[in-house]
Amino acid sequence: LINVHDRFNYTQDSAQSAAVANTASYGTFQNAAGLTGIWDLNDVTLTLDYDHQNVLSTSSQFNNVNHSSEMLSARLGLRVHPKITIGPEVTAAFTTYDQSGTTNSSSSEPGLNNNSSYSIGVYADIRPDPFISIQPRVGYTIYNFQQTSANIKTANLNSWYADLNISHEISKAITYSVDAGHDVQLGVESDTTEDWSALPQ
Repeated sequence: LINVHDRFNYTQDSAQSAAVANTASYGTFQNAAGLTGIWDLNDVTLTLDYDHQNVLSTSSQFNNVNHSSEMLSARLGLRVHPKITIGPEVTAAFTTYDQSGTTNSSSSEPGLNNNSSYSIGVYADIRPDPFISIQPRVGYTIYNFQQTSANIKTANLNSWYADLNISHEISKAITYSVDAGHDVQLGVESDTTEDWSALPQ
């Protein structure tokens, strides 16, 4: 299966980041275009994904977050039971900020540092019946930063990630899910932020 896609997302919600939670003007427009390839060999499935992403602030006050990223990921799934698939996953991302260097005159925010990140981990897809899906993930992430900001002194960062998603289809019209986890994400006023989350839907 080869999937060609372009996904865009507009968000005007300062609550999405604790660093700007009291700033009503924070928001972003994101666009990711790329390819996904899935090779299904019944008991073994290989998934490869590439995306080019652009992120633009909806307010000139936060132009420091404007950046482009090249993102790659791969998964190898092994069906160890008709209802259980497990396997390794790896990712790599390379991010370049439009304003790497100094603070822009129209922005009070510091310039951020260009970076590359890599992760390796394991995942599982458990389906005890056709209506319940349990998907845990856990792994390790490395961020390598270049000193491209005149405002933020940077250092490389190693951390861990974990995520658990549980979804239940009660009927064809009603489905609920809960997603909880920990990871490190690119920041708004700093190079990264540590994030714990719990999202019912």
